[in-house]
Amino acid sequence: MSVILERSLAALKATGAKFVIIMPDGTVHQQGDLELATKKKRPRLFPHGSITKHYMPFIKEMLPGQMVKVPIAHFPPNTLVSGISSRAIDWWGKGSTITARNEKENVIEVLRVL
Repeated sequence: MSVILERSLAALKATGAKFVIIMPDGTVHQQGDLELATKKKRPRLFPHGSITKHYMPFIKEMLPGQMVKVPIAHFPPNTLVSGISSRAIDWWGKGSTITARNEKENVIEVLRVL
């Protein structure tokens, strides 16, 4: 153990603080009754990449002034719009597209303006 770590641990212990330090090699230094929290992951509603795979063929070659209709299929419309908008911002910049839900045709309409 390094001198710096030894001094740091001594200082922490002297204050009476509760702590857990995990070193890169996996060594654990602990004082008090703290427990490490585990990250909670919410379950995925759809397999990774399936939403992107659904809308990508429709928007990947859009030109300014062009409008495409992306079928909603079995995806939540807001999730689909969010993915499309995010991709459009990455590719063409903020404000580059306008999206609207056409409930009659059950599609998301995407207009590229820039």
